Amino acid sequence: MDSCDETQMVKENISFKRKAQDNSINARKLMAIKGFPLDKNIKVSELLESYKSIGFQASNIGKAVDIIKAIKKENAGLFLACTSNMVSSGLREVIAQLVEKKIFAAIITSTGAIEEDFIKSMNDFYLGSFDADDELVKKNALNRIGNIFVPDKNYCDFEEWHMKFISRIMQEKNIIAPSEYIRMMGLEMNDKKSILCQAALKDVPIFCPGFVDGAIGDHFYFHNQKNKKKLIIDTVADVAKFYNMVLQPDKIAGIIL
Repeated sequence: MDSCDETQMVKENISFKRKAQDNSINARKLMAIKGFPLDKNIKVSELLESYKSIGFQASNIGKAVDIIKAIKKENAGLFLACTSNMVSSGLREVIAQLVEKKIFAAIITSTGAIEEDFIKSMNDFYLGSFDADDELVKKNALNRIGNIFVPDKNYCDFEEWHMKFISRIMQEKNIIAPSEYIRMMGLEMNDKKSILCQAALKDVPIFCPGFVDGAIGDHFYFHNQKNKKKLIIDTVADVAKFYNMVLQPDKIAGIIL
C-alpha cells in the first residue's frame, strides 16, 4: 500500500474525522489500577471484587461478578452454553454442582459434552501433556483432548452400553427429542458428579443442536443399519421447547464458555 492509498483511507474513515471533546476522558474519575494483599483471610467475594482494579482480562472477571449479582437480584433465567472440552476437563464436576443447586434454567452444549460426561461416570480421564507425540499417544491406545488423555477402552465401554440402551428405549418409542433422550441417559446414571445425572434429577433440560455428531451419531447409524424400526431424533421438538423457555420470561441471561 502506497502513501496515496493511506491518505484516501484516512479521508474515507469516519473515525479519523471524529473530533474529541475537551475533557472527554477524565482520568481522575476512572478506577485506579492496583493489586490486592495476599491475605489468607480474604474471602472469595472480596478477591473477585479486587479483580476489577487489576486491569486486562482480570477486570472483566470482576465485571462478570457484578453481572451475576444483577442476574440473581432480578431473578433472570440463566442459560449455560459450553463446549465439550469444558466437560472433558475438571470443570465437569464444578458445572454438575451448579446444576444440582439449580443455578441454570437450561444448558446448551455439543454432543461431545454429552458422551464424555457419561464416559467419565464409567472410567477416568488422565492428565497428559500438550507436548506428547501424537503417534506415541495412539500406539498406547490413547486419545487426546489437548493435555487430557482418554483410553480407547473408555469409548468401547460407552459404545457397548449405548447400543444396548438404544435397543431398550426403542421398545417404548422411536421418535425422541434430543433433550428427552439426554434426560433418559441421565436417569440411567448413579453419579452425582455427572452433569447429565444432576440435570435429570433437577429437571434442567440439556439442549444439543448437533446431537447426531460424534460417537453418539455413529451409534445411531449402526442401529438403524441393522434394524427395520429406525430411531428418529426429533430436533424440531427441541426448537419449540427452547423457544418457549427463552421467550416466556421477562428477563433471561446467559453464560457462554
